[in-house]
Amino acid sequence: MDQSAYFEQMRKKRQQEILETAKQIFLAEGLEGFTMQKLAKMLDVSTVTLYKYYKNSEDILLALQSEIVALGIHITSCKNAEEEPLEYFLATMEKFLSESVKNREDLRLLFLSRVYLKNANTVGEDIAKVTDMSGWLKQAQAEGTVRKDFSAEEMWRFVSETNLAVLERIGLMDESEYDKKEVKKWIGQLTESYRRYLQISGG
Repeated sequence: MDQSAYFEQMRKKRQQEILETAKQIFLAEGLEGFTMQKLAKMLDVSTVTLYKYYKNSEDILLALQSEIVALGIHITSCKNAEEEPLEYFLATMEKFLSESVKNREDLRLLFLSRVYLKNANTVGEDIAKVTDMSGWLKQAQAEGTVRKDFSAEEMWRFVSETNLAVLERIGLMDESEYDKKEVKKWIGQLTESYRRYLQISGG
């Protein structure tokens, strides 16, 4: 490994350390309890060093948002050409929701930061874009297994906005309210409701 590649690897490692430690502070003390000075102390570095990576707490929150949202890429990128488009779409939605709620701390941080940064709409659009499944709905329409009175884009918007609302509810749920079995049941019911919505004939 040449020197430039080594330094780039070390830089990425340090960035990840900063984000992981910042996440711990945000989740333990809330967004209002976070300061760059506190983060520097926990990492045992100077604030000057931190500012070489992130200019302020908002910059760190945006980086954490992007990291969390990007997890959807992995879940929705494994295409199965042999599976029927509608069945693939529904299975992927169920997997996306199930995998997302496994990381409830990430969800809580994502939705709290949306309010703090006042970028709720942007984050919702980013999630929909990252996990865009409208192409599968178009294929299902072509095969006659999905309704045609709405466009694939309109139906995907409805599904993605519903996903976002459900994940926000779960992410911000108090620990005393959270029940894994109940949430798993919700996800199954939601996936089935998508099936009924997509298969309803228009008019």
